[in-house]
Amino acid sequence: MRKLFFSCFILIKLALLFIPTGLKSNIYLKETDIVEIYEKYVKPNSTGEYANRYVPLPLEKNIRNWKWEGKDFPRVIALLEFEKFVNEHNLASNKGLALNGIDPEWEILPHQEITSINYVDNPELYDLHIMDLPDAQGRNTLF
Repeated sequence: MRKLFFSCFILIKLALLFIPTGLKSNIYLKETDIVEIYEKYVKPNSTGEYANRYVPLPLEKNIRNWKWEGKDFPRVIALLEFEKFVNEHNLASNKGLALNGIDPEWEILPHQEITSINYVDNPELYDLHIMDLPDAQGRNTLF
C-alpha cells in the first residue's frame, strides 16, 4: 500500500504542475481516485524488467562530460531512460537551442549544432515570445 500511495502521490504532484493555480484549490481526490490512477498508469508499467532495468547500474555509461557523481540519482535514471527512448525511436536533431547552459541530454541526442543563449530576466534584452536571436555570426554555437 505504501508503494501505491507513493506512486500515486508522484503522479498527482506532476499533474498539479500543469493545472492553472486558480483551479488547484478546487481539486479533491478520494481514495478511490488514487487507486484508479495507480491501476491505470502505474501498475501496467511496474514490470520486473522495468524495476530491474538498471540493476546493476551500468557504470560503463558514465563516460560523458556530465558525470553522475554528486548528482541526484533520479536524474541519472532519467538520463538512462532518455537514452533508451532516443535509441528506440532513432531520434536526432539538426539544430538545437539551449537556454542557460547545456543539458546533459544533448550528449545523448545526436545533433548537428546547438546554440546556447544565456537568458537574462530582462524583457528589453530577451523576449522568449519573440526569440530575436543574434545572426549566425553572433551566436554562441557550442557543437
